[in-house]
Amino acid sequence: MPALLEIPVRVSGIKYDGSIADGPGMRTVVFLQGCDKRCKGCHNPETWDPKGGVAYSVQGLADEIMARSEFRRVTISGGEPLLQPEAVLALIRTLKDKGYDVCVYTGRHRSCVPQDIEDAADYLKVGEFMEELKTSVIPYMGSSNQEFIYLNEERLSGSAPCPK
Repeated sequence: MPALLEIPVRVSGIKYDGSIADGPGMRTVVFLQGCDKRCKGCHNPETWDPKGGVAYSVQGLADEIMARSEFRRVTISGGEPLLQPEAVLALIRTLKDKGYDVCVYTGRHRSCVPQDIEDAADYLKVGEFMEELKTSVIPYMGSSNQEFIYLNEERLSGSAPCPK
């Protein structure tokens, strides 16, 4: 995995002060740079430009998260994380190896999530933000069309959907 840790990743910002809106428990949120969705009413339009933000290596980003975060839960958000799939997978694996709980939020449908990312993460939040379906009553959701998937519970219950 050493070569994987050198994969570049563009980051818009990191929220270290804890979020309860981005998955179970108090979480650090990593906002990756670059998004091709440009959802109306997007909460993070500053993440859209794929050349913006700050460049890290996966190892450098993981080291910073582990050094600065007081939480063992991380949500990888954006922008659109699936525009940097190799970096996302390497980051998930690095954090999981250190005992972190990891959620990935993508604006894409679950069928677009690479299987190795789904297999590595603890949770997925999937679905495009739709301003006309905006909600504040469904936990972890920005709009009612989105879905929050407890992957570990699916794995244990055997209720996961058919493979893609």
